[in-house]
Amino acid sequence: TYMNLDTPETKVTVVGDLHGQLFDLLHIIDSSGMPSPTNKYIFNGDFIDRGQYGVEVMCILIALHCAMPEQVVLNRGNHEDFAICNAYGFQVECLEK
Repeated sequence: TYMNLDTPETKVTVVGDLHGQLFDLLHIIDSSGMPSPTNKYIFNGDFIDRGQYGVEVMCILIALHCAMPEQVVLNRGNHEDFAICNAYGFQVECLEK
């Protein structure tokens, strides 16, 4: 995915390793602002596993990306691999919720 950063007033927030920490995600968005044409986000994988809110974090990130694909980029991390998310409990979390 290519993110155009041609304008000097464009802010980019790079986020990595949320690991299902919903309150961390909400704090980041609250501190940095909602995505917009001048406020872009790059989420560098490991959205799920370990934290208890992996499903909620993933739903928010997918919704943001679908609503604003030019402003929200999602890069898959190793925890988004089927075998790893199985081993660390994301599949069970999905089935339980």
